[in-house]
Amino acid sequence: MGASFVLGSIVNSVSLGAATLGIGAVGAATKYRGQSAGLTTVDTPVLFAASGAGSSELAAEEPVFATLAGANLPASGILIIDMLVSLPS
Repeated sequence: MGASFVLGSIVNSVSLGAATLGIGAVGAATKYRGQSAGLTTVDTPVLFAASGAGSSELAAEEPVFATLAGANLPASGILIIDMLVSLPS
């Protein structure tokens, strides 16, 4: 595959309160973003970048998942997660 994760951003239209969000893959739920503090500021991009295994070249395609902890998400609102990857030339 050869792709490498560069950075990601999360934008939420409502406060997520005590809910925390990890971004990762099967077997590594926080590979790209740790299960850090809630996203309470609205309409402001929050950038995240991986280190260690999350920043290495992928050997194959892998599904990416968001893992929720701490509390439930709000009943309504918009949550946008963007991920930027680099492909070898």
